[in-house]
Amino acid sequence: MLVSLPADAPLDIDEHGGLLATAIADLKIPTSIFWAMNTSPQSVAALERTMKIFAKSPVKFIAARNLFFGPADSFTEYISSTVQKALLKAGGTEANIPELNRRAVAATILKNPMVAFSANGGSL
Repeated sequence: MLVSLPADAPLDIDEHGGLLATAIADLKIPTSIFWAMNTSPQSVAALERTMKIFAKSPVKFIAARNLFFGPADSFTEYISSTVQKALLKAGGTEANIPELNRRAVAATILKNPMVAFSANGGSL
């Protein structure tokens, strides 16, 4: 499962994540959550909340630093944080996502307006 949120995007995980975590645990489905991070404190806080919700499930987390936002060592909110330590202690791993070509980003992501949505089908 891939989670990639724009900075400061609302995260519906508090409302619906528990259902998914329970289903994964009950069905014993090996699952990894690939968490695409930016350098913001909100990205780390959202990862922490999500890790707590999935703590009793067999989910493993991969904290992926999106290098579009800067080099790996610029993720100072995450580096040496309690979140990083907890992720690694729980058997999670880390990765770097190479920087996207800025022209490709401009032609795709930035060209199309963001549409907020909710897991329950409603709009935010």
